[in-house]
Amino acid sequence: GTIRGGANSNLAIGGTGNFGTLNFTAGGQTLYNFTINRTSAGNVILGTPVTVSTAYTHTNGTFNLNGQTLTLNGVITFPISASNGSFSGSTTSSLIIGGAGAITNNMFMTQSGTASYFNNMTFNRAAQTITLGNTLNLYGTLTPTAGTFASNGNLVLIATSPGVVASIATIAGSVTGNVKVQSSAKGGNTGWPTMGSAGITGRTFSDWDANITVTCL
Repeated sequence: GTIRGGANSNLAIGGTGNFGTLNFTAGGQTLYNFTINRTSAGNVILGTPVTVSTAYTHTNGTFNLNGQTLTLNGVITFPISASNGSFSGSTTSSLIIGGAGAITNNMFMTQSGTASYFNNMTFNRAAQTITLGNTLNLYGTLTPTAGTFASNGNLVLIATSPGVVASIATIAGSVTGNVKVQSSAKGGNTGWPTMGSAGITGRTFSDWDANITVTCL
């Protein structure tokens, strides 16, 4: 079955243990308020895209985006720690934060396999800051349109092949903290690989000293 949401629809998920999959009817993929407070390794799976317009409150449990897009346009309360709750992403899952309202606590990702991945992430909230609480591996594009995206040293732009790497779009807001950028060099022949990333200038080899990890695949 499916759930038909609407502009005035509220959904609160409590209790314990795995919850199952939330599927929203086409044309009804909107919630006014959405609360997740699922303890004892509670896992809530998103089966379709959904937009939360007013308040998203995530206290406990894992919210698995499951290759879908979650849009948050109102007040956001993330779990107080990763042990309380987190997003579980994938290389096809995306998060859009727009609208207005305060953002409480850091954003945490599940740290196993590709659960720490998002495909794309958009942050478009003036006068607000989102802070990464642990590693977010980005597969596609970060779009920081408004507000401050604080990487806290936890953002990794993934290289999937030589010449193909995740990116940060034009920064209309701001991005703070260190960002790790992977670079993939083609093997099998002797030559000169590009060790830096497009758009970075003025660096010397000493700037990379003790900062490069080489993995042969």
